[in-house]
Amino acid sequence: MKIASFRVDHNKLEKGVYVSRRDGDTVTLDLRMAKPYVDPLLDNSTLHSLEHTLATALRNGKRGANVVYCGPMGCQTGFYCVFFGLNDAEIFDCVRDTFRFLATQSYPMPGAARAECGNALNLSLDKAVAAAKAYYALIEDKTEFDKYPE
Repeated sequence: MKIASFRVDHNKLEKGVYVSRRDGDTVTLDLRMAKPYVDPLLDNSTLHSLEHTLATALRNGKRGANVVYCGPMGCQTGFYCVFFGLNDAEIFDCVRDTFRFLATQSYPMPGAARAECGNALNLSLDKAVAAAKAYYALIEDKTEFDKYPE
């Protein structure tokens, strides 16, 4: 049986913020940063760098205790983030505020030392900031989640 994410028609999927699944008080978001089969994929350095900055900013933010997981999609088109104990508005605000911070602030690359990461040589703050800026421009005026295509 196909899992829910494989039942989404990726040929019709646009960039956006989607609820991938709900499990009681746990919500998994699909932060789709590239349109599948149309936009360039997020290269490994961008994914890796954004993984470090996004996960750090989310976990250190005011809703950090509600962040279960945040990591890149293997298809290189975005991230999955899992939240617990928040309503939709709180989750959406958390994501938008985090990308605003990542796109507009100056900060050191988290986990950039060899002792902190298995591939610290593959990190680029410039790539993380550029990806965050592009995604923030997409979501800054939104107030609710996008709907998956039928």
